[in-house]
Amino acid sequence: MKKKIVHYIAKLKDGGAQTQLVLLCNQIDRSKYEIVIVCWDKETSIPLSDDIKIILVSRGGIYSLISFFKEIYKLTLELKPDIVQLWMPEVLTLPAAFAAKHMGIPIISCERRLPINTLGKLWLRDRIKYLIHCISTVIVANFPLPIKRKSIFNVILKHKRNQTIYNGLDIDGLKSLRRPFIAKGSAPFKLVYSGRLVSQKNVDVLIRACKGVIDHGIEIELKIFGNGDDERDLIALCKQLELDNYVKFLGYQDNWKELSADSHCFVLPSNREGMPNVLFEAIAIGLPIISTNIEEINCHFTSGYDALLVAPNDAQSLTEAIRMLVNAPELLSVIRSNGLKTAQKYTVKAMTFSYEMLYDQKH
Repeated sequence: MKKKIVHYIAKLKDGGAQTQLVLLCNQIDRSKYEIVIVCWDKETSIPLSDDIKIILVSRGGIYSLISFFKEIYKLTLELKPDIVQLWMPEVLTLPAAFAAKHMGIPIISCERRLPINTLGKLWLRDRIKYLIHCISTVIVANFPLPIKRKSIFNVILKHKRNQTIYNGLDIDGLKSLRRPFIAKGSAPFKLVYSGRLVSQKNVDVLIRACKGVIDHGIEIELKIFGNGDDERDLIALCKQLELDNYVKFLGYQDNWKELSADSHCFVLPSNREGMPNVLFEAIAIGLPIISTNIEEINCHFTSGYDALLVAPNDAQSLTEAIRMLVNAPELLSVIRSNGLKTAQKYTVKAMTFSYEMLYDQKH
């Protein structure tokens, strides 16, 4: 008899967790598992197999939250899943967690990003997430556990089963996008960033680093793919630094990899990550990478081997790393070659196998 796995996620597009869920559902053995996805937007950039059931729910406005909670709670009871897997956001996953707990159904809660411990508009959201982890049976993260920094999350983790399952890459699909090695050649040296335009990504540090590179007489071009709360401030920073001719804001693009075919290097200057899918996509298509020397990245990459890793929040260090690659095409080539090898470790098949092992355990 098949096990029914019910996933809860807001939408199936425009995010790392969304991509991983779609890849997992497509790859998983449907002779053993019945897959149901509950969401309020089923649009996806990756085609989803026809035998995966999608249940659309309507969130409504802020004043209809109570009725929405009741709807999700009731739906979960009616579905009678064998396992409930909770992705995001909390407004959808919290009532599903309470319903599953009431039914005695195993709950897998997914931690996709590090907890935020500062006051801000996401403060309440991240505290509700802790409640969901308390209710869950198993916590799955896509980064190393436990977190070195002290947090409520680590306290919860001590009393819960937990597992790290790294994201999977569609290696075969990415191979078709692999571009040849591009040494420095003629100017400009072309950089790429793809991701959300939010504070934790430190795109402002990248822009300041580009200014530093240009001030050293090196011509560069930076393509920024993405959108977010900081977009206006970042555009204003470019104007202030007189970088309008060097930095291009191109918005969110599904095909950023195709649009980066002539680029030399990918840069991700984050100070906090879950598992940085975009870095693995970059190395899989043959783009050398520069990123930050933080736990969630240096557990996957070795500076000078398959990446250059610099101190977070340090525009000067990032400037020097970019200059190093501009002036050392042989290092650029080595990082690219080793990056292609590293990408082979992170496949959808490996991720799916880990989840199937988890689903088959006695909870």
